[in-house]
Amino acid sequence: TASSGPECRALAPAPAFWLLLAVLVVPCAGAPEEVVTLTDVEEPEVKSEEYGIPPIGDDEAGLQESAFDCVQDSAECAGRWSSEKKAWCRENEDVRCEAAKNSPAGIAMAWMLLGSVAFAMALFYLVNWPDKDIRRHSWSIISCTISIFTAVLMFQGINSFIMFFVPEEKEILVLVMHLLQFLTYFIVMNISVAVISGANFEGGHVDIMKEAWLVADTMRTDYGEPVREETVRHPIGAKSIAVIDGLEVFVRRGRPMREKREISMKCWATLLAHMTGFAAINMGGGLQHLPVFASTPLRTAVAMLINQLFLWCLFRIMKEIRKRTEAMDGEVDERDKLYDEYVEEAENDAAGLSISFLTVQAIRFWLTGVLPNHEGDEPPDLKPSWGATLGLYGAGLLIGAIGIIYPIVIHAVSRSKHRHLHRHVDMMQNQGLMTFAWCITWATGWAAVRCQVLDPIGGPNRMGGRIMLALALSALAFLVIFGLDMVEDAAHNSSPGDERRVVKVIRCIINALGILVGFSWEHSFEGAVAAVASRTPHPVTVKLLLAVMLSLVMVPAWLKHVLEKVMIYKRMFADELDSRQIVGRWRVGAGAYEQLEFEDLT
Repeated sequence: TASSGPECRALAPAPAFWLLLAVLVVPCAGAPEEVVTLTDVEEPEVKSEEYGIPPIGDDEAGLQESAFDCVQDSAECAGRWSSEKKAWCRENEDVRCEAAKNSPAGIAMAWMLLGSVAFAMALFYLVNWPDKDIRRHSWSIISCTISIFTAVLMFQGINSFIMFFVPEEKEILVLVMHLLQFLTYFIVMNISVAVISGANFEGGHVDIMKEAWLVADTMRTDYGEPVREETVRHPIGAKSIAVIDGLEVFVRRGRPMREKREISMKCWATLLAHMTGFAAINMGGGLQHLPVFASTPLRTAVAMLINQLFLWCLFRIMKEIRKRTEAMDGEVDERDKLYDEYVEEAENDAAGLSISFLTVQAIRFWLTGVLPNHEGDEPPDLKPSWGATLGLYGAGLLIGAIGIIYPIVIHAVSRSKHRHLHRHVDMMQNQGLMTFAWCITWATGWAAVRCQVLDPIGGPNRMGGRIMLALALSALAFLVIFGLDMVEDAAHNSSPGDERRVVKVIRCIINALGILVGFSWEHSFEGAVAAVASRTPHPVTVKLLLAVMLSLVMVPAWLKHVLEKVMIYKRMFADELDSRQIVGRWRVGAGAYEQLEFEDLT
């Protein structure tokens, strides 16, 4: 008889002896005193190293059978293992067990790694596409997505931390807290733009329109920095060459102070506008979920209109405040104009984001009979019919078409130059395009539920399903953008007036597609933050820390390397469009002159 681990292990060199081994293991465990050394037992021809595992210590002798099973059966029998066997194989670090290698988390991380690399390479193709319009649209969509991602991070972190101390059952108190958050973000947005522009807190005698020669080579790290005029070879016109450190560098004439302030204002106005919009969504969503409004779809639409009226009144009040404070430094200059322009743009974005979301909430309630929660999620067991899915697609396309056509009709019928009319048109267009984006996003999720294409990864409401939907919508949006770019290129051969109208419509459609891509990824980002935080002991604190750390990394990089390129392409596109119109008018004038000359000769 044998009594300890190594001796027992030596008695089982082949699978034919499993039964004999089982008989011998019991005496091994029950003979604590009698010990047989290795010299008492003949060394087997087949050792444990031949199975691909290191030797197991004496204290693990009772688990020897599981060790052999883990190695021998891992390639073909892992799916039929018992739960005890799987647990032992995963806990034992000395066993190379396939069951531990191919866990669902490991497979998900592998797909994420491969997908991230492929996605990054695809973005490199798009931002370096030969067509400059494709490059411009690609940078715009990337910028929109990054701004939404950062705003979601910051808002979710702060909102979760604040609402952690508010009881959920007190609906009125929750609504008041959402209102206070909205007002806080709104005031911070106005003050930030005022400080950056220098409209109210800088004093007079600051000329932001002063021109200088700037580095125009985008491959240099000092792009946009001013250079001394004596280094410029021919300081005449708008473009030239300067000698910097013995190298010839392209330079251009520009306004460095204005350009830097514009980029900074665009950055913080966009981020705070999105955060204000998310706070307005929570505020309006809390209003929609009050018992008095949550009973019917029509009443939820009334709550949306109340939210719209509140925002409009607040914007009018802030407009009057800006009028009364714009001359605090003794003059009204370009800084006040920039302040007013960027604040109005941010207010339009915040209003469009909230009103469009609340509108789609009411439409979905009408189509399914179930009001989604504040974040737009529905019960997991809800499976909308194909009629509801097609209805949501149709509502999105109809409202999006109205958002595109409405400004064209208003500008054609009305010759008014009043700013209030133009702002009303811009707000309606923004809300229509964002409503289109929300409808397409949720309708695609409903279609995935009906087709069951995402069921293997948990459906469209799970993390994997959200990412797959975002990828599919992004690919579809870029395919449509490529087609619209061909139409825009063909419009260059038409008259200047027709070209401007076609370009304006195409830009509206592309903006809607960009918002669609941003919203689809926003749903994924929101789920990612919640998923990461839920696996920690303190999810509320983790959300806030994630927001702070990632924002410190994302915002400077977005400002310097993405948003700056978007502003450059925007300026280049406007200059190119104006130059084509000037050339077109010159050609028309030249043709008329030649016709008159021909008539005189005859």
